[in-house]
Amino acid sequence: MKPDSKITRSLATQLRTGIQAQGPRSLKRLNAFPLLVATSAAYGTIVFGSLVAAFALATALHATPAQSTGFVALGLLVGIFGGLLFNFAMGPVQLKQTLHAQPLSQASLNQHPTTLGEMIQETFNRQEMKTPQVFLVSDEESKLYGHTVLISGFSFGRGIFRPALFISEAILAGCSEEEFKSILTHEMAHLQSNHLFKRISLMCGGFLTATFLSSIFVAAFHVITEVPIQGPLLLLNLLVPVTTTLWLVKKQSFRHEHEADAISVKRFGSSPQALKSALEKLETLNLRKDTKTSTLTQSRLQALDQMSHPDAGKIRTQTAA
Repeated sequence: MKPDSKITRSLATQLRTGIQAQGPRSLKRLNAFPLLVATSAAYGTIVFGSLVAAFALATALHATPAQSTGFVALGLLVGIFGGLLFNFAMGPVQLKQTLHAQPLSQASLNQHPTTLGEMIQETFNRQEMKTPQVFLVSDEESKLYGHTVLISGFSFGRGIFRPALFISEAILAGCSEEEFKSILTHEMAHLQSNHLFKRISLMCGGFLTATFLSSIFVAAFHVITEVPIQGPLLLLNLLVPVTTTLWLVKKQSFRHEHEADAISVKRFGSSPQALKSALEKLETLNLRKDTKTSTLTQSRLQALDQMSHPDAGKIRTQTAA
């Protein structure tokens, strides 16, 4: 099914009108700056508050120096986790400001009930999921941040923390209804599976564990060799947790993308061919010249191809045997 160009032109016109009314790009960037400052300040306040609370608790319990260190470390972990949770929960608000996305009102969604509005609402209702706020991102902004369809926020978010769906204008213009639906269900899978919450948990847990193990190694090395804990050892104690956490998050993101594809196809009933075609179009839209397809995208395309032709893998296995 070809995309409805009339609907696309209508939405694009609505978007351009809203952007022109907002003023020049430099002014829009300036309007987004206070929110960034406020969010950063809130994050710092959460971390600092957790540390103060941990220190006060240690003092009230007359904890030993070693116990006090444990309290402070726990307070730091709670603060970082809470700060990240708040920061990502504010994702819908931050993206609305950063991308200058234009909201699609309920009237706009219902204007063409057989296309965009019905597709989004019915797809979420079918899975008993609350429909998020819907925003359209212009081609101008998408060239800076990438053409995509994404859901920001947590599934349990309410009020200003309610999840938001951001749709690039080029996606509506270039994808068929079935392709767009497959992208939508992929994002729904991320939301339903709480992938964002799991990422934050891994970041905090991985960093804490790596820091603990690295500190034990550095302390043991100091005891055995009597080399002072300074310079290279301190740098090692910092780099190991950071690089380990980044590696863990990258591996988890790789796994989550494959998991979301599988849920989209097997649980939500999307066509693997449509999702593969949509992914190829997204890659074409976002790839720069002389840039190769990412390893993740190649892996996802191969997995979707196997979902489309499950018997092909069996035939290859039997042939090899």
